[in-house]
Amino acid sequence: MNTKLTLKLDGSAIQRAKRYAHSYHISLSRIVEDYFQALGSKSWPPSERLTPLVRELSGVTTAKAARRWREAYAEHLAKKYAR
Repeated sequence: MNTKLTLKLDGSAIQRAKRYAHSYHISLSRIVEDYFQALGSKSWPPSERLTPLVRELSGVTTAKAARRWREAYAEHLAKKYAR
């Protein structure tokens, strides 16, 4: 059951929120509802609400691979600036 809620917020905050909602193709009501649902929930954001790009990229790499990449990059920088 949907219930109407009226909020008083700063005008610039409302405009930023509207732009954000528009850029992600979701309603401002959905953003507020998700936020209220998340209060007290440990799983945020809910996976079914993730954008397709984020869902696609989830799990692309592992923490171990990321650590190896950082170590290799640090070694590269050390060699580059050791001259």
